[in-house]
Amino acid sequence: MCVVSVGRYQAIPQNASAELQAIKLLATYRSSSEENRELVLDKLKDMKEQWTPEPAQTSPTVQLMVALIHYEAKNYKEALRYVHRGHEQLEQ
Repeated sequence: MCVVSVGRYQAIPQNASAELQAIKLLATYRSSSEENRELVLDKLKDMKEQWTPEPAQTSPTVQLMVALIHYEAKNYKEALRYVHRGHEQLEQ
């Protein structure tokens, strides 16, 4: 995790856990220019399609990272959808 904190998030490999991939994606989004942020959102969409079972439904870390990316992209409805999933999981 300290790799992310010192700005070396690119060192996280493609075959890392879904949690680390989501953290890397948030770090990439925050450090990208406005034009490149769209590429990050496209990458997030691709990652969500590849995750089986979808960690965004089972991992609180992934849910939070995905929600933060959508929130910062002003996709509030989508951000709330992931926050709500986490809330439902806590109730169970």
